[in-house]
Amino acid sequence: MDPLIVDTYRLPANVEPIHYDLKIRTDLKELVFDGVVWIKIRFVDATAAIVLNAFEIELGTSSSVTLDSGKTCCPTKQSMNPDTQRVTLSFADAFVAGSSAVLHMSFRAKVSNLSGYYKSDWVHDDITEYYTGTFFEPTYARRVFPCWDEPALKATFAVSMISRQGTVNLNNMPAFFEGPYDPSLDSLDPSFGPTITDTDNDKFEWIITRFETTPKMSTYIVAFANGPFAYVESAFTSSLTGRIHPVRIYATPDLLSQAKFPLELTTKVLPMLESMFDLPYPLPKMDILCTNGALGALENWGLIIGDPGAFLFDPATDSTGTKKRVVDITSHELSHQWFGNIVTMEWWDNLWLNEGFATLLGRMISHRLHPEWNVPAAAVNGTLKHGLRVDARLSSHPVQVECPDANNVDEIMDLIAYMKGASLLQMVLTLLGEEQFLKGVSVYLKEHQSGNSVAEDLWDALGRTSGTDVLTLMKDWICKTGYPVLTVTESSGGIIVRQNRFLSSGPAEPKDDEALWTVPLLLLTIDSSGARQLNNTLFLKEREKFIPLDINYPFKLNASSSGFYRVLYQTPNLNRLALEAAKGDISDMSGLLNDAMALAQANLAKLSGALTLMSGFGGTTEYIVLESIGANITGLLDTWWENSEIVEHLRRLDRHIFVPLVAKLGFDYLEGDATDTVAARTLAVKRAANARDPGVIQELRRRFSAFMVDKEASPLPKDLIPTIYAVAVRHGGNKEYDYMWSILDTTKSPAEECHAALAIGAAEDSDLMDRTFGRLLQENDGKVDWLLMALSTNPVSRRPMVEFFKDNYEALEARFENSGFANYSQQPFRLLATREDYENTVAFFKTKNTSKYTRSLEQTLEVIQTNIKLVERSTTEILDWFGEWDSGNK
Repeated sequence: MDPLIVDTYRLPANVEPIHYDLKIRTDLKELVFDGVVWIKIRFVDATAAIVLNAFEIELGTSSSVTLDSGKTCCPTKQSMNPDTQRVTLSFADAFVAGSSAVLHMSFRAKVSNLSGYYKSDWVHDDITEYYTGTFFEPTYARRVFPCWDEPALKATFAVSMISRQGTVNLNNMPAFFEGPYDPSLDSLDPSFGPTITDTDNDKFEWIITRFETTPKMSTYIVAFANGPFAYVESAFTSSLTGRIHPVRIYATPDLLSQAKFPLELTTKVLPMLESMFDLPYPLPKMDILCTNGALGALENWGLIIGDPGAFLFDPATDSTGTKKRVVDITSHELSHQWFGNIVTMEWWDNLWLNEGFATLLGRMISHRLHPEWNVPAAAVNGTLKHGLRVDARLSSHPVQVECPDANNVDEIMDLIAYMKGASLLQMVLTLLGEEQFLKGVSVYLKEHQSGNSVAEDLWDALGRTSGTDVLTLMKDWICKTGYPVLTVTESSGGIIVRQNRFLSSGPAEPKDDEALWTVPLLLLTIDSSGARQLNNTLFLKEREKFIPLDINYPFKLNASSSGFYRVLYQTPNLNRLALEAAKGDISDMSGLLNDAMALAQANLAKLSGALTLMSGFGGTTEYIVLESIGANITGLLDTWWENSEIVEHLRRLDRHIFVPLVAKLGFDYLEGDATDTVAARTLAVKRAANARDPGVIQELRRRFSAFMVDKEASPLPKDLIPTIYAVAVRHGGNKEYDYMWSILDTTKSPAEECHAALAIGAAEDSDLMDRTFGRLLQENDGKVDWLLMALSTNPVSRRPMVEFFKDNYEALEARFENSGFANYSQQPFRLLATREDYENTVAFFKTKNTSKYTRSLEQTLEVIQTNIKLVERSTTEILDWFGEWDSGNK
């Protein structure tokens, strides 16, 4: 078989890159770039063709290969295939196996909007300036320069950047030279004809910056940027090497005042990661660049690039929630400098290992820096809950999922990779203990340093250092779709535990219930003296198992909610014992609440039981428990959002739980407030306002009215700003709506931009909603993200949002083609809950090319069907429960 067509999706293995010399010229006036690359390659096998990746760039006609002997060979044919995103250079004679050479190619293209080498704008003093940055994951490097664009094909990179005077060039590595650039002495590629710099009147308008050579790395974490950047600077000293590493946060000058916090944070996190992994940070410096329009954040080695909202923080105006988000994201991206950059997945099917681990490390770092945030308990309502929710669908996929076509990686870069991946790693950490876990991770990183790996390599290292067979334990968890629900029944002298696959749509059919997992039972018991004991040596490998146990005393499976499964206690007595055991741990209490609601929605338990459990926590001030209750009420509101009677019942339950807490905690934040008090107050005011409590709404509107008159004299509590903004627009009119747009259009704060956009999307007046839809496609991408989310989650704008999406599908698809269109395309539909909705959604997408979001569409259709089943099955039950509850709470 021809080696060039052995694999439709993977490049031929007969040529491998060793080193890239990349010279790229950026023109911010014309928003174009061009360049040339010299790639040192090695011929693994004899071949007369060189195949590499290139897509949506123009290649010059002067490509050549220079052999070690000095002989230059020009291709007889150079052809690009847009379907495979490859360029093939064919030669008259075969190159010798084992020999090396240098491939020379030139390229040019326009700067893009969202991926590859993309542009952002900075508006100041009525002037719009552009700047550029890169976003190459997963397959966008090929849109900028020809390369072997696969994670296992690592090489070193030496980058030179040509740009206009007065701009700053950035790369993964530090610059070792910068000076004037004279194009007459250094033409990039005459085959393109006269270039911008060749025809420029002032040849000294251009500069060239040369950067040091990188370590061996994958193309998706290569990075460079050009623009009017400013920076703040600090450094950290490695405790392992004594080396001083400069740290800089870059942004446009107007944002720099918000860069101090992430700068201090980065200098703390990097040495912590060195200590945790016992492996020094290998690059000379660490930069973070904040660019508008970035697709979240990307862990480029030595030059992380991301949206300002991911990293910037103003302690004077931004909320505690914003601070938590910045700490989490920054820690996540810095963790990738080891887990992903030093050691990289061999192929995209192990993407979860990169993202799941960085998600877990982000939490661990946050907890070490801020133990008062109780991050492990918060994960029960965050990482764990989200992972369990999406993996409870028939349309889910294994954590380690086949992804032969790298162009479909966006479809698996989802909550399964991030949330389930992190939760499974947390389960292993709980079983091994943090010390043994990190010791194994350190061994893994050192053994595969500068190389590529698969999940089995990590399990092997963890097994060798801990003495536990981690490979056998984890094989089913990462290779099988879904997770189990453990059903617990009483038996003489103990309990019987049975495992079946959990599905949110209802009890699994036999054909969908064949999988068995090795389940760590994590049994918590409490004896007669009240002593708590955890047994983490019990595993359920078979369908069911008898566990000897004295059920006269409280016990609970899945202690601290550390396992990735749900537990159903079959009798009131067992439920009571589990609840008693959970009272000593807020993670356990939240886990019980979340399980109760999920089991009821899956028709494995009564919804009335979940409601009774939630209502019984009225009066608690534990923030994590309150957050769980609020989220579960929101889930019911999102299901019955078109049933006004049930909506009002649920709002009354919300008010019953949260209004007394507002009365107790008030609206103002005091200097000595505990972290839990701050969080509980913020949540209580939000829940009470959303539940339409008139007293809370009146107070928030009063404060906003005073704020509009004089911001300085009547500042808003920073943790209440999102809620106050939303209340002002939802219950106000044109005045408040226009004021919110003025904030959105002028603010320099990424957090405030988010708050203002979400508030605009909360409008319930039809005229105001129409105005929002009218501006939606005109706004920049960061604003559109938040507006789309708000309009899709606002019950009043939900159906108009669906129709807007249908009417503007082509425009939205073109705009977000390479930036998460799979998510945007499904977001408006997932809360629909009628059979007519299902049929209309199927009919609409049948006429579209859904190849890039097939999996997401399957999940959306399944979610709609699950919503339909729940509404049809449980409407009478929920009304009956509220009838009884109302009579006792008048």
